[in-house]
Amino acid sequence: MLKISEFMAVSPIIHVYTIKESDLPAENIWETLKVKQYVEDAEYTSETWVVGMEVRCRHEIKLIERANIVCGVDKYGNEMFEVREIEMRTMSKLPETAPEKLFAPVICRTSIDLRGILAKIDDNFIKSLKK
Repeated sequence: MLKISEFMAVSPIIHVYTIKESDLPAENIWETLKVKQYVEDAEYTSETWVVGMEVRCRHEIKLIERANIVCGVDKYGNEMFEVREIEMRTMSKLPETAPEKLFAPVICRTSIDLRGILAKIDDNFIKSLKK
């Protein structure tokens, strides 16, 4: 979305959902070693799961103002990207230029996965639009 926002009026936003750890009983938290039994890369992502209970999350909308994106390859040879040095600002509401709002008519009429489409836009496509 950061790359797209350079040539289109689309706000690079993410939705962040947080949980207060004090609201979670220890028996409902699966740490990385246990999660690794089910998700192979859990140790690399420091993945933690909450299981066996409903969880109330706090929702925040973050506008990405700047980030350093580093391209690499995972252990299977797949292209991957690492986002570093990210600078974000919390928004009080969804901006009018958020992808969800801009593309709402298309999303409502179809079963399109907007975030999936935005994620698949590659550098060549972006360069062709800039010309």
